[in-house]
Amino acid sequence: MPSMRFVSGPLTAGQVVVNVLSGSKFEFLPVASMVEVFAVTDSGMAANAGVQMELTLGNVIEFDQMEVPAVSNNTASPGIGLYGQGPNMQDHRIGGGIGAAGDRVVIKLAQGSVAQAAANTVRTLVLITPV
Repeated sequence: MPSMRFVSGPLTAGQVVVNVLSGSKFEFLPVASMVEVFAVTDSGMAANAGVQMELTLGNVIEFDQMEVPAVSNNTASPGIGLYGQGPNMQDHRIGGGIGAAGDRVVIKLAQGSVAQAAANTVRTLVLITPV
């Protein structure tokens, strides 16, 4: 089964991505599968923190309001240094769950910080493994 990478954003204050997998052929599980989600944001400054993630498989919420970790090296320009790296499977696992065949996979992102100074870009890795 697939491993898929997505880049969402930049997310500004209060912005929501309803489903990262929207339109993907794996939005609905073809067979019973384990779904694992890894994610990072490009900003590590406190004023820009606050991207939260939710995973729902079918009608079961697997995790909700999980803070997405930030990667930063105090570099002002994306694409330099640590920006653009990850998520790493050993460091940035947000969570996962097991869904039945036909379950819809919904990965929701929400930028909750209304006081943020800059937008966040979220990189997500989704692994789907048949069980």
